[in-house]
This record gives sequence, C-alpha cells and structure tokens, in this order.
Amino acid sequence: MMPVDALARVVANAVQRADPFLAAAAYAAAGEQDRGRLEPILLASYRLKRQFAEAPFAPPEVLRRLAAEPDRKIRLKVARHPATPPEVLRQLAGEGACVETLEAVARHRNAPTEVLEGMPWREHPGVRDALCSNPRAPLALLRALAECAPLAALKGIANSPNADAGLLARLWESPDPYLRAQVAAHRNCPPAIMEAAERDPEPAVRRMLAANPAASMQTLLGLLGDEAAEVRAAAVQGASVPAEELSDLAADPSSQVRRTEARRAALPAAVVERLACDPDAWVRRWLGRNRCVQEPVLARLAADAELEVRRAVSRNPGCTPALLDRLAADPAAWVRAGVALRPDIPAGALARLSAEEDPDVASAIGRNPNTAREVLLRIAASGNADLRRAVILNRAAPREVLRTLMEDPYPLNRVMLTEHPALAGEDLEILTEDPDPHVRFAALRALIRRGRPERPAAAADDSSSTTNPE
Repeated sequence: MMPVDALARVVANAVQRADPFLAAAAYAAAGEQDRGRLEPILLASYRLKRQFAEAPFAPPEVLRRLAAEPDRKIRLKVARHPATPPEVLRQLAGEGACVETLEAVARHRNAPTEVLEGMPWREHPGVRDALCSNPRAPLALLRALAECAPLAALKGIANSPNADAGLLARLWESPDPYLRAQVAAHRNCPPAIMEAAERDPEPAVRRMLAANPAASMQTLLGLLGDEAAEVRAAAVQGASVPAEELSDLAADPSSQVRRTEARRAALPAAVVERLACDPDAWVRRWLGRNRCVQEPVLARLAADAELEVRRAVSRNPGCTPALLDRLAADPAAWVRAGVALRPDIPAGALARLSAEEDPDVASAIGRNPNTAREVLLRIAASGNADLRRAVILNRAAPREVLRTLMEDPYPLNRVMLTEHPALAGEDLEILTEDPDPHVRFAALRALIRRGRPERPAAAADDSSSTTNPE
C-alpha cells in the first residue's frame, strides 16, 4: 500500500499539471476526496471520456466512474471493455439499458451469473446469441437458450464448460456436422456419443473426438488407424496413447501426422531415428525442438541443410555445451541468434557472438542475462529500436544501462521500460514528465505499484513538453 504522504504527492502532481493521463493512473489509488480533485481533469472533455472508456490500459476504477456518465456511447464502451468489474456490469445492465449495452454485458466474461440469468433474451435475439457464447452462462440458462437459438449460437453452447451430458446429447441430434464436432470435443461428452462420434462419416467429427482430453485410450488407438490424415494427427496428440503405438506412424504417408508425432513429449528411439531422416523439413524442425531427443540425434540435426532445423536444435534445452559452441559458429545468423538467446550459452560463444553486428544476433545478445554491461550499453545506443527494446526486455540489465534509454525516441520502448524492476523510483518519477501521455501513465502506474516514490515529482513549467490530449 502506498504511504499517505507519497500518494498525496502523486495526486498533487497530477492536479497541478492538469494531466489527464497522470490523473487516470493516480485515480486508481486515490481516496474519495482526492478522486474528486482528479475527476475534473480526467473527464475534462467528451473526447477524453471516450478515450479512457476504450483504452486497454484503463484502470477498473476509472471504468467504474465512466459507467456513471449519462452518455449512452460512453457506457456502451465501458460495457465492452474487458477489464470492467462485475459490479459495474451489473449497474450497466440495470433499468433503462439500451439493447447494445445489454448485448455487451451478456457477452462479457466478468458478468455476474445472476445478471446473465435476468437478461431479456427472449425479446432480443442479439442478447440471446451473446449469452450462448458466454462461458459463465449457467446450465439452466443454456438449456433454455438451446430451445430457440440458431445454429451459430448453438455452437457457442456446445463450447460452454457448463454444458452437461444431457444438453450435449440434445445438441448431438443436429444434422450439422460442425455442431456435432463441437459436442464430440467437449469434456462432458457422454460415452455413448463418443462411440457414435468414432463411427461418424464426417472427418471433422472424428478429428474433434480425437482432440477431446476425455477420450479413452481405446478410442484414440482406434482413431490412429483412421482413413483421414487430420484424424490420425489429432489422435497422435492424445496423452494416453502409449509411445510404442506410434512406431508405424513414423512412416505415415501424411506429413501432417509425422509433424504432429515429432512434437510428442515421449518417443521411442526407433521413431526418433526415422523422423530425423524424414524428407519433410517441418518434421525435422519439430523434432529438433523436442526435449526427448538425445544428443547423438541432435548433433545430426544440427548439421541439417535446412537452417530452420538447425535453429530448432539451438533452442532445444537438451543441447550440450559442445553442440551450442558448434551452432554458435553456424553460417546462418538466425541459428547463431538462437544460441545467443540461451542463458546457458558457453562463455566463449557468448563473447564471440557479443561482437557481432547482425541485428538478429545482437537482439538475442541484448536479451541474454549473462551479457556484459559494456555490450548492453553498446546495443542500447543502437539506432535500431528493436535492438534497444531487447535490452529493455532483459530483466538482468543494470539500472545504469536502462537509464540511457529513458529518452529513447520510440515511445513504446519507454512504456516497456517503466516495467523494468531495476529502475529506481526516482527514474519513474522522471518518466512521469515524459512527452508521451502513455509513458506518463505507465510510469505513474508503476510508481504507485512500487508504493514509495523517493522524491516529489517536479511540476511542469511553461516550457514543459508535456502535452494535453485536448
């Protein structure tokens, strides 16, 4: 919790500068009296209200205040905002709400169950269809909706985690194969329907059954021999399928099946050997990332003619130091960059790659937690915004390096910089005076989360570059 005196300084700074973005960040932590001082700044114009009502970064407290606005369009934007709290949605769906707002609340993942149950869906088809797609809709409501919902909405009901075996059985009676496929994929699909789905003439139904985490091993083994490649590929992913049952599929005529098999967490050695020689580069590529592949096979894949296969090996956690050292000298920069990203990179390879100027390699070096301070300083001074951002994304980057990026010309980089744990409170306070309003908001929000500003932020003078969105 932020100390009272520190919070007072934050609020006073936002008020003195009449900055709506600072006001939005401070509003979330302020008490009732301070919010009264911030609201005239935060809600100074219709444009600002609309802007905050749909801004992804808008705090729930600001959305709660905007929900009390008389303007219908503002309230509708709040109802559509993914961060709107349940109690605000309850308020927005109250008496006098327009149909568009009711639809937005009916679709919202935060809407309380009792609000969804009280929706006038019989009078408004749009509200009905929105409820069908809401995973929070309770079973009793889903059953009532299923009586009159159109086909597209019924597919939403079939996806609901609250649909039970009885409701799914009703939906299974549909002639539409894609609705039946959704039923076959549901965890609560009853055994009798699973058996029927295994014999369904539509491949889409059998494929979705194979993807059902509740499908039995017996069902998956049967689907491994299905005539449709997409069904076999889905069955290969089944966690209950024993590894020894996959041997024949390593020679499957469908590359889709072999690609899926190459991603399995556990594979017999004979299957790995066959897949390592597969003519499809994507099969070898997935195998190169597979943790179960042992060093001798990884060494062969590290010499593959396809650079994406070698890149995959460079990202495999099972890579030995000797293999990483070899890949660090690969002729393709993209492969060397894969090695440069690894925190377990051998010291010699790190030193060699740190001297490279290729942007892919330099970006990876910038994100590596073991990169030397002087190298990070060099990358942070690059004219490439992506390279500078790599240093910002490095959670091990020291404060002295990060401070050189506080005036980065790209605003997104400065926004991301505010989230770095190595920045001090005084650094964040400087960023609350940034020319970009999103940076100012992010800096003050981070400062409030820290809970303890280290010095009062300086008020803007007449020459300040701080801009008011108005």
